[in-house]
Amino acid sequence: MSVAVFSNQLFNEIYKICKDRNYSEVLTILSRKHPEGVDEDANHRMIDINQIEAQLIADVAIVEHTQAGLIYPYWSDDHPNYDESHEEQFFEVQSFLQAVLLSLSEFDIKTKGGAMV
Repeated sequence: MSVAVFSNQLFNEIYKICKDRNYSEVLTILSRKHPEGVDEDANHRMIDINQIEAQLIADVAIVEHTQAGLIYPYWSDDHPNYDESHEEQFFEVQSFLQAVLLSLSEFDIKTKGGAMV
């Protein structure tokens, strides 16, 4: 097991998504107490997780990113129906995905197509 560190804001976003979507296994992981022997930090949430659990947390962000592409299909300025508001919303979700993956950077996270992050 390794300790994953999330900013409180990011942790709360992940937790809310999991609660809204009833991702019970991820909620169980996120509900763990602070790891023993690790200094507490008021600005961050730390949880002991293994590779499989890290992938589950990453998958939450990956699903959100995939859905954003469906909800905001005109996000790219290469698209003939480009919409600036779609671009803003899409990149907000993309920033969320990147923040989650950065928090899990010590784990070999598989993204779409099996690529490792």
